[in-house]
Amino acid sequence: VSVMTVQAGVARLVVADDPKRAQEAIGAVEEAGRRALDELRHLLGVLRPETASGELRPQPGLDHVHELVDQLRQTGMRISLTEDVRSELPVRVDLFAYRIVQEALTNVLKHGGVDAAAQVRLVEADGRLDIEVTDKGAAASTLPGSGQGIVGMKERAILLGGTFEAGPRPAGGFRVHALLPIGDQ
Repeated sequence: VSVMTVQAGVARLVVADDPKRAQEAIGAVEEAGRRALDELRHLLGVLRPETASGELRPQPGLDHVHELVDQLRQTGMRISLTEDVRSELPVRVDLFAYRIVQEALTNVLKHGGVDAAAQVRLVEADGRLDIEVTDKGAAASTLPGSGQGIVGMKERAILLGGTFEAGPRPAGGFRVHALLPIGDQ
């Protein structure tokens, strides 16, 4: 959008003296606008996926994590879930927490092999939501993916003013850990 603003300003300044340059600047505005719209559509697709019918559905929150776990268990993945969340979470925290758990479990499924197993821990304490997803990492798979899962989880945590860590565990496997502030979102 910044590029579009600069290019539109150039076009306005030169339109009378250099119509060709103004036309080029307007073309650049058009191209930048198309790219911005594509990026926005992609972002909205991540944050608000469509149902099979094409209609939008309510965004999931941690109250849907059991459904997610059940779906993944149907693939043969073993998952233990520990929850201690007592308060109603702000909408953004609830959605971002769900998405972090969803992406972390998807990564376990992708990279954990046929014997994938994960432990999910969701604990509310001291005004924060503590999210931890670990796995044993018995096998490694190379199923295709965008490679942006960890980046996306980190971005969500940081957008809320939280922290995020992900990496191999000393005893093997992988750990995703996010701390999200709960107050005033």
